[in-house]
Order: sequence, then C-alpha cells, then structure tokens
Amino acid sequence: MAQRHNSVRSYTLCEFAQEQEVNHREILREHLKEEKLHAKKMKLTKNGTVESVEADGLTLDDVSDE
Repeated sequence: MAQRHNSVRSYTLCEFAQEQEVNHREILREHLKEEKLHAKKMKLTKNGTVESVEADGLTLDDVSDE
C-alpha cells in the first residue's frame, strides 16, 4: 500500500449506508463459505477423527457460492 493516497471520494450519507451494506453482505458471504468449507472438511474426515488428504487440500475456492 502506498505511503500516501492521492485521491479522495465523497459520499452522501445514503451512498455511505449502501456501501456499508454491500461490504457487510460480502463479509457474511465469506463467513458462510468458511463454514461450508469447515463442514465439508469434517464430512471428509469423519468429524475430524480420520485424516484425509482430500480434506487437507480443500480451499475456499472449492466451496460454491450458492
């Protein structure tokens, strides 16, 4: 990241609220993907009791957005 920023953007209060809502939804979507990944890994490892190479290789990219 640069030491100094060279642009400024002004928002109305309504635009700021909309931007915050978009950011909040993205954070929730990311948390849901992480939960789905954890559940998938638990299923592959029989609830964490058996190691699985397939489970170790899973990433958030392997989880669908649906």
